[in-house]
Amino acid sequence: MVGGTVLTGIRFRVLGAVGAERGGKPLALGSTKQRCMLALLLLEPNRLVHVDRLTSLLWGEHPPPAARGTLQAYVSRLRQALRVDPEVALTSSGPCYRLDADPDRIDLQRFRRLVGQAAETGGEPAVALLREALALWRGRALDDVAPEHLRSTVCANLNDERLNAWETLADLELGRGHHTVVLRDLTDLAEQYPLRERLAAQLMIALYRNSQRADALAHYRALRSRLAVELGIDPPAKLDDLHRRMLRDDAGLLAGSARTSPPLGAGGDARPSEAGAPVVVPAQLPADLATFTGRGADLGQLPDPQEFAGAMVVAAIDGMAGVGKTTLAVHWAHRIAGHFPDGHFFIDLHSHSGDLEPVTAQTALDRLLRDLGVPGERVPDGLDARAGLYRSVLAGRRVLIVLDDAGREEQVRPLLPGSPGCLAIVTSRRRLAGLEAAYQVSLDVPPQSEAAALFTRVASTRALADEPAVAEVLTLLGRLPLAIRIAAARLRARPSWTPRYLAERLRDERHRLAELDTGERGVAAAFALSINGLPDAQRRLFRLLGLHPGADLDAPAAAALTAGTAGTDVGMLLERLVDENLLLSPHPGRYQLHDLVRAYAAERATAEEPEAARGDALTRLFDHYADTAARAAHLLYPHDAAVAAVVVVAADPDRFIDVQQAADWLDGELPNLVATAAHAARCGDAAHPLRLSRILWRHLAERSRFGVALALYGHTLDAAAQAGDAAGQARALVDLGTVHGRLGHFEESLTHLRHALELYRSVADRQGEVRTLSNLGVVHERLGHYQQAIDHLNQALPLYRSAGDLAAEASALVNLGISYGRLGRHAESLDHLLRALALHRKTGNRGGEGRTLVNLGLVYERTGRDDDALEHHRQALDLFAALGSVDQQGDPFNGIGNVLRRRGEYAEAIEHHHRALELFRAVGNQGGEAEALNDLGRTLRAAGRGAEALARHLESLPLAERARDRYEQARALEGIARGYADLDDTAQAVGYGQGALALFTDLGAPESGEMSARLNGWAPPPSR
Repeated sequence: MVGGTVLTGIRFRVLGAVGAERGGKPLALGSTKQRCMLALLLLEPNRLVHVDRLTSLLWGEHPPPAARGTLQAYVSRLRQALRVDPEVALTSSGPCYRLDADPDRIDLQRFRRLVGQAAETGGEPAVALLREALALWRGRALDDVAPEHLRSTVCANLNDERLNAWETLADLELGRGHHTVVLRDLTDLAEQYPLRERLAAQLMIALYRNSQRADALAHYRALRSRLAVELGIDPPAKLDDLHRRMLRDDAGLLAGSARTSPPLGAGGDARPSEAGAPVVVPAQLPADLATFTGRGADLGQLPDPQEFAGAMVVAAIDGMAGVGKTTLAVHWAHRIAGHFPDGHFFIDLHSHSGDLEPVTAQTALDRLLRDLGVPGERVPDGLDARAGLYRSVLAGRRVLIVLDDAGREEQVRPLLPGSPGCLAIVTSRRRLAGLEAAYQVSLDVPPQSEAAALFTRVASTRALADEPAVAEVLTLLGRLPLAIRIAAARLRARPSWTPRYLAERLRDERHRLAELDTGERGVAAAFALSINGLPDAQRRLFRLLGLHPGADLDAPAAAALTAGTAGTDVGMLLERLVDENLLLSPHPGRYQLHDLVRAYAAERATAEEPEAARGDALTRLFDHYADTAARAAHLLYPHDAAVAAVVVVAADPDRFIDVQQAADWLDGELPNLVATAAHAARCGDAAHPLRLSRILWRHLAERSRFGVALALYGHTLDAAAQAGDAAGQARALVDLGTVHGRLGHFEESLTHLRHALELYRSVADRQGEVRTLSNLGVVHERLGHYQQAIDHLNQALPLYRSAGDLAAEASALVNLGISYGRLGRHAESLDHLLRALALHRKTGNRGGEGRTLVNLGLVYERTGRDDDALEHHRQALDLFAALGSVDQQGDPFNGIGNVLRRRGEYAEAIEHHHRALELFRAVGNQGGEAEALNDLGRTLRAAGRGAEALARHLESLPLAERARDRYEQARALEGIARGYADLDDTAQAVGYGQGALALFTDLGAPESGEMSARLNGWAPPPSR
């Protein structure tokens, strides 16, 4: 009940087994993964959740290639299940999904509301609210659906909320003297969570009050032993104090006493100063920068000083040069300085300070002891002796010490205080993983909004006048704080400069680091200090990585670059560069350079590697990518003759253990493959781009990676033109024409294909000419030139058969089937499509199989075989989803909508048309969008929603015209005519109807007769 109103709609459960019910009856929510997806959306109701986040949460670091398609299928099925409640909606917005529902319909949200109300009320009402909240739990969160990686992250956090609520309830009940009420629950929970200290203290108090003093003391001893064995630590001071008080039977522990545990922060007595001597409390922190901006998320990872009064805490902040480690450490130290009344120390350990030698731990201890008032003659010589005296002097004190620019753990450990309540903040360019139990914060560049705020604060308000230029500057600087401060200071110091002018100066990557040079504190100088102390093998690998043209790489690619680095393991070298924060590793086994670090590495490569060595490294890299791509593509498409022709026998035959691994590699490396093709083309190397195009064309088509395909084929065309290779240019033009045709850009497609045909004929390449004619046939079919399409395709078909090219023969058969269908010759259409289906299945071309299934579905639609049509469309949809071919799912979604319309299932039909529209729009397929709008219009009209139907046809017409899809133009005109006829606007109806009739007649489509009869039934337009 909410506000006195009984909720009669769907109620959702995630606190235990995931489920939903309405009116007491459970809803069928599908598979485990599908219910897990629903649960993840229920954790963030009424908020957009990006598909990348859902994919990561559902499958972890290695999602299947078809993850997005699978998510779409889950969403479609969940929508059907949730349709029973109009107040619940599962919607999409771009690449995001959102579940809209009253939060009180979700047990987790009700739990959180009740816990929040308890915190506000307190007392007996709070007890009742917490018990009501905890009663909602029926087991662990997401108990029956969560994969292992979710159990240790999302579910662990949710279960912590439950435990916190239990502990709050226990505090309230203990405060009321109700220790027997909570004793059993506390005993059970302590068995499940034996290291939870608050729970242990509560159980000890409940046992003690229940006359079970021996059990309470035994529980403390068991906890102390477990902490020592499993974590290597002692119990916190509060538990130690509670134990001592029980040993002496402190009356304050009994119910109703003023307090039952030691106060937060209780510690040793303050040390008196010597008589007459002034007390000087060290306060060595550098000034906090007035321009400090943002870093809220990073500050949130650092510990709260109020939580570690009973322990000495270390916070280790690491990150690349210039990312702002010291700035953050000093800012945070100033914010929390009040918690450390006995002094604030700052020591620069100079591990990356050029000519200065790193400060040893022994030297640092000498300074610290003197700053703490120890006379020089009393400072011992040995490291261990100094460390022991240092900790003795700090005993009972609360101090903060910043150890800046540390190099290794051994430099830091002796400088850590031993007294509870102290804090050491360590900054380092390398991750100090060996600092046990330290809070580790790896600092990345700030988000765009914080970077812009920093730039504006340093540069002054002039930067506010041109936000797009500032955004470009930040992109060029990779949002590195040191670079931002330098560039913004230059802008501030030069009144004649504008952000746009600064961006122009930074665009040339060859001179970008020079623009950020301020001498010893410039960006390049900062990077140099990180590099110069590295071993030779690491330095060579670092500079060669600067030659890599892509955004990231794996160890085999790095090995190709560095062939000749004898006796080294490239994988280990890469990980050591990650440890030094010179290399990023956003995913296991993947490595990338910050943009400015990449520019610096390239400068070092140019300066230190001979030109021939750089050329050899790039050639090895290009060969590695092409050879590995060919291996993967051949495994995926074994019957593709074009791929088989370029597989290198010498390439590693065991590179991939199965088809899935090959597909994952190709999908993941596509950006690098395109980048290498572009780089090779710029260097005048036409062979690599041409080879990559032949290797990847089928995979790009199957995966609907049209943007990648256009980029790759564009680079290939440039390289072939530069090399004077007419056949290579023709091949690239055919590939470009094919992609533009798939996108509905028929004019561009025709232009490319006609140019390719000229080039193939100029070099007497008959095979290439036939391939081009076949593709021209496809475009003519889409333009409504059905007889021309049939003529072109019938020329190509026997040549494909004689050459034994089964894949090309199947493709030609499909397109012939489509053209015959458009002309109403359904028997011939069905014959060609069934033959094509058999060939696609024989060659394992699953993408071709899916397209053939869609077209068979269309033929069955036109011939009244609705069950067969629905079955073929659904088979195609499942197949495309499995392949991850997002754009191709639009056709079967739309086809299913058409069948459902004829069955009178209008609401579901409309939903399928809308899903098709989303997919076509996502890839920019205007022809597909026009078709889906026309079909949606027909369905809306059948559902009695004539005005909406007319609007959809009016929306379709300009899209069809831009795509030069004459068939969809005719259908749009027909739909508009019907809409105006429904509105009794005969003049408009006849005008648009005559336009439709003219197009249908010109196309030779059977709809012309139907349109002519319809016009005869309408009154002629009034005379003017």
